Amino acid sequence: FLFFFFGCFVIFYFFFFCFFVFFLLFFFFFFVFFFFFFLMIRRPPRSTRKESSAASDVYKRQAIIALKSCLKNISADKIQTVLIPQLGDLMKDSSFNVRAGLAVSLCSICTAIKKEVAIAKLLPLLVDLLKDEHHEVKMGVLAGIQPVANFIGPEFITSSMLMSFSNLMKDQKWRVRNAVLDLLGNLAKEFGKDFYAKNIEQIFLQFLTDAVAAVRDTGIAKVELLANTFKADWVLKVYLPRAIEAFNKDKQGY
Repeated sequence: FLFFFFGCFVIFYFFFFCFFVFFLLFFFFFFVFFFFFFLMIRRPPRSTRKESSAASDVYKRQAIIALKSCLKNISADKIQTVLIPQLGDLMKDSSFNVRAGLAVSLCSICTAIKKEVAIAKLLPLLVDLLKDEHHEVKMGVLAGIQPVANFIGPEFITSSMLMSFSNLMKDQKWRVRNAVLDLLGNLAKEFGKDFYAKNIEQIFLQFLTDAVAAVRDTGIAKVELLANTFKADWVLKVYLPRAIEAFNKDKQGY
């Protein structure tokens, strides 16, 4: 009986010991596996550097936009000889944030220097930015270009600028088209009926066949503005015939 009892005791503790060892090994490997697995999951992805770079580009954009508030403390000669030569590198920057910041500041720089210098050196840069592949860059120019046009006068409308406006009225982003339309209406009011007829009428009236209602609404608002400026004769003899023609052409009118 003692021998049987002792044998059972030994067998029990043997299995208990084996179970205990197995239990420790299981939790050890379980802990090690999930610890390293968790580290692999939580490891920063390879795109982190790009995200950090994007954040840095936003700071650059803000710094470039801040140039606007510094221009009043810089002489026109310094802007022309020191600041303007640096703009070429910003134009070529791979980040749209940097180019968008430049688009905003460039409009302010134009009005802080002599008109002749703005026409010769900065208008070509604005035209290039209007051709940018990213819509925020285009919107940055369009948002600030009205004071530039007022400062320069009708000479602001060059053939390359008109070509850019014409292309932008076909842009895939309706907000870009809307911004161009708003600008063209303001330019027509500013520079007069003859300027409108000679330079921007064909581009402006493209809103009549635009697929987006918001763009057409902006166009109608600008037509009202121009009607009040150019009077009833313009509406009856110029605008209405063009509008009817656009509505009847290939049934595209809205």
